[in-house]
Amino acid sequence: AGRVAWRAYVVTGLRASGFGASGLRDGRQSGSEAFAENLALTGRVDVRPTLATLVGASLFTGGSSQGDLDVTARTTLFDLHGELRDRGLEVRALYARGTVGDAARVNEANGLEGSASVGSRLEGGYLQVGYDVLARSGGGSGRALVPFVRIEKLDTQARVPEGYAKDGANEERLLTFGASFKPHPQVVVKADYQDVRNEAGTGVDRWNVA
Repeated sequence: AGRVAWRAYVVTGLRASGFGASGLRDGRQSGSEAFAENLALTGRVDVRPTLATLVGASLFTGGSSQGDLDVTARTTLFDLHGELRDRGLEVRALYARGTVGDAARVNEANGLEGSASVGSRLEGGYLQVGYDVLARSGGGSGRALVPFVRIEKLDTQARVPEGYAKDGANEERLLTFGASFKPHPQVVVKADYQDVRNEAGTGVDRWNVA
C-alpha cells in the first residue's frame, strides 16, 4: 500500500510452437482459443520512492509445451524498469531478459535449423529521455509537447542451443529521435525517426507516425 504496489496472476502459458529466431511474440495466446495444458505465474511490484519516481520489476514463468512437445519448455521473462517525471523532464528505462528451456527440442519440434533457432536466452533494454516544453506554460490545460531521444539494444538470440547459429539481423541497436504532442490528456500524436543497425548490416532506417 502507499508507496508500494504489487499484483500477481495465474494465466495460461505461452505456446512454444510459435517461437522462432525473432522471439516469442508469436507464442502468445488469446482468449477462448488459448491452450491451458501449461499455466504460468506472473507478477509485478512497483515502488515510488518519491512522487516523481517509480522503480519496479516483473516476472513471468511457466511451461510452454501446451501439449505440442514432450518437454516442459519452461519460459521465464523478467524486467527491471524505472521512470522519472519532474518539472517537465521525463526519463524512462527498462531492461528485460528471457530464457527458454529445452530450446533445442523446441527447434526440432518447430522444424527450425541453423540460424532460424529460437533463442535459449533473449535480452534487451532501452533508455528514453524527453522534456515537456509546455510544462512551465501553466494553465492546467493538460497539453504537452515532448521531444525525446531513445537508445535501444535488443537480441532475440543472445544465446542459442549448441549446434545452431545466431542471425546477426536479430541483434539490433536503435537510436530514435521524435516528439509526442498531447492536445488533450487522452489524445496523443507521435512521430519519430529511427536509425536501425544490426550485426548483419541489414538495418533499415524508418519513420513512424501514430
